Amino acid sequence: MKHFGEKIKKIASKLPVLLLFLLMAAYFLLVLFLLVWGLSVSVKSVAQFRATPIGFPEGEWHFENYLDAFKTFNVPLHGGRTEIGLLAQYGYSLLYAVGGAFFGTLVPCVTAYATARFPFRFGKIVYAIVVISLGFPIVGALPSQLRMMSLLGLYDSFFGVWLMQASFLGVYFLIFHATYAGAPKDISEAAEIDGAGNLRVFLEIALPLSGKLFFTVMLIKFIGYWNDYQTPMLFLPSFPTAAYGMYYFFFDTRTTSAWPTMKIAGALLLLIPVFVVFLCFQKRLVGDLMLGGIKE
Repeated sequence: MKHFGEKIKKIASKLPVLLLFLLMAAYFLLVLFLLVWGLSVSVKSVAQFRATPIGFPEGEWHFENYLDAFKTFNVPLHGGRTEIGLLAQYGYSLLYAVGGAFFGTLVPCVTAYATARFPFRFGKIVYAIVVISLGFPIVGALPSQLRMMSLLGLYDSFFGVWLMQASFLGVYFLIFHATYAGAPKDISEAAEIDGAGNLRVFLEIALPLSGKLFFTVMLIKFIGYWNDYQTPMLFLPSFPTAAYGMYYFFFDTRTTSAWPTMKIAGALLLLIPVFVVFLCFQKRLVGDLMLGGIKE
C-alpha cells in the first residue's frame, strides 16, 4: 500500500509537466495546421478555393499567385501619385526593425547594469518604476507622442522611431538586471585594480559576457518590430514597411488582390524573412541565456 501511495505521488508530481507538454503540443499542431492550410490556399485558384477551402488543390497548382501578390503588394503615397513596392518595404522594415531592436535592447541593458552594479538610491526607484509599469500599462499617450515627435522634428524619420523604442521599461530590464546582479565581480574588480574605468569595464567585460543574452533579446525585438504595422503607419508615413504593406494589402479592394488566395500569398511573402531569421538563429532564440565568465 505504501509503495502504491508513493507511485501515485510520483505520477502527481509529473502531472503539471505532462499538462504543459500537451498544451504546447496542441499549440504546435494548431500553428502547423494553419501554416499548411495557408500554403495550400496560396496555390489555389478562386474556383478551387470555393470548392475545397480546406485541403490541397485538386488539379493545377497556381504558383503564379505569389508573383501576382508581389506585383500588387504596393502602398500608395502622396495621394496615390507614387507607389512603394515590396522590395522597398523590405528595406524600410530592416531599417526600422534593426535600429529599433538595437536601441530597444541597449537602453535596458545599460540601465540595468547601472542599477545592478552601482548601489545608489535612485536605482531602487528605477527598478520600482519598471515593476509598476508592467502592472499598469500606459494608455492614451499616442496623441501626445505624435505632437511631441512633430515639435522635435523627429516625425517621419527613422531616428525618431528608434528613439521611441529606446526605453528601459519592460521585462527585459528585469532580465538584464538579474543577470548583472548575479554575475561574479572578480573580473571587473581585477580590471578596476589595473586602472580600468567604469565605461571600459562595461564595454570590455560586462557587455561581452552578456553578449549572448543581448543578441537574443535583440532578435526577439527584431521579430516584434518586423511585424509591427501601427508604428510605421503613424510615425513613418513616407517609409511604409512590409508589415504596413500587408495591412494595406489586406484591406485592398482591387479585384486581383481581393481574392483570399492572393491575400494568403501576400502574407506568406511577409513571413519569408522572419522564417529565414529563425532558421539562422534558432539556437539563439531557444538556447540557454545564462551568463558565464568565470571558469575554474
